[in-house]
Amino acid sequence: MKRLIFLIVLILGNGLLIAQPTKGQLRVKVGHFMQTKGNLVVMLYDSLSRLKGKGTPILTKTVPITADQEEVVFEIPAGRYGVSAFHDVDGNGTLEFENEDYGLSNGAVARYGPPKFKQMSFYFDGTSQQIFVSLENERANKSAHYSGKRVATPVIGYAPETSAVLGANLINFFRLAHSDTVSRTSFIDIFSAVTLREQIIAETEYTLFSNHEKYMVIGQIGFQKFPQYYYGIGNYVPDSNKELIRYNQITFEQLFLRNIYKKLYAGIGYHYDNVFDLQDGTMQLLENSRVPGYSGAVVSGIKFCVTSDSRNNIYNTSRGHLVRVKYGVNNSAVGSRYDFTSLETDVRGFLKLGPQSEDILALQVYTYFTTGTVPWFEMGTLGSDMIMRGYYSGRFRDRNYGAAQVEYRKVFNRMIGMVFFAGTGEVASTLNQFSIQGLKPNAGVGFRLKMD
Repeated sequence: MKRLIFLIVLILGNGLLIAQPTKGQLRVKVGHFMQTKGNLVVMLYDSLSRLKGKGTPILTKTVPITADQEEVVFEIPAGRYGVSAFHDVDGNGTLEFENEDYGLSNGAVARYGPPKFKQMSFYFDGTSQQIFVSLENERANKSAHYSGKRVATPVIGYAPETSAVLGANLINFFRLAHSDTVSRTSFIDIFSAVTLREQIIAETEYTLFSNHEKYMVIGQIGFQKFPQYYYGIGNYVPDSNKELIRYNQITFEQLFLRNIYKKLYAGIGYHYDNVFDLQDGTMQLLENSRVPGYSGAVVSGIKFCVTSDSRNNIYNTSRGHLVRVKYGVNNSAVGSRYDFTSLETDVRGFLKLGPQSEDILALQVYTYFTTGTVPWFEMGTLGSDMIMRGYYSGRFRDRNYGAAQVEYRKVFNRMIGMVFFAGTGEVASTLNQFSIQGLKPNAGVGFRLKMD
């Protein structure tokens, strides 16, 4: 009897040993870190853990990031699994979707919530296997799945310079290399419109990033047939100076920049500005003043540029900074009618108001200084759609210009928001003519609609 019991126990024991699943090594390699600081968090799921318990992983491993790629190893039996990983920059163990990069096995995409398990799952045979997970962040425009998009919108508006405006806007978002998961999105913005004042406007602006942002190309091309009011030169010209002038204008500027350190770029470019078919008004203020360019002119020159640009999205920024300095040399040797230099600086900062908030505080300081013989249409002009809004563009113009503004962008949902802004600025013939008394204030509110 004892021998029989011993045999039964031995058989059951062997059966249990046989039933125990063998474990193999699943090696998960994760790459494309934007920076080598913080931790890599890798989570392993099976079908039950992913379908139940709101996606609780069966295993989690955390390792410090010291290189462009890191690897973690899970010892698990054969079966169907899924892997998610994220770059825990601040080390709090929680994915901050807006700011931290993440990735899923099989290249699955988290659109409007977690992906289905079948999209990220794979079969592990229980021996030894390696998979690669690429980190990305679609909210920060760093996604391997981003294949480009075109957004076309009608333009209906009103501005003091144009009266009613009717036109169209086409924006093309894309990447020059589809396999690039690091570079920010390139864009080309094409705008054309006509106004009730018989004005025609056609312009294109673009910012292009090469693979891994080794190079940046910034440019603009424009044509306008633009009757507008001219008030003269200076920070205190009266409204009574107002006269209508008509002219055609072609503008072109192209900058080629090379990445030299992190988000710092430097390079060279070309600037061209041609004002022709100029017709002065009945008062002939422009012609009688004999200001440079009073009958039209060609400006042609070389521009040198240094910029630090960490904005997460060039077209619709929510965080980061821009510091751009451009120095232009316009000379008859390159076809310019007038010889002069320009120094332009543009400094912008974008801050999110809290980790859970989508609201943004945007700050900007802009300056433009010139020396030499400067035509009137190349002077600094107070008022534009970007800064010092509310002033007629060119109401105040002079050789030097400075302005600053602050914006509070309130987000109500994924599409709708508002902006509150305030600023100040002035123009001056020389730097020592800038004064607190000469500052012009502005403030306003606007409605923001995100089309995509």
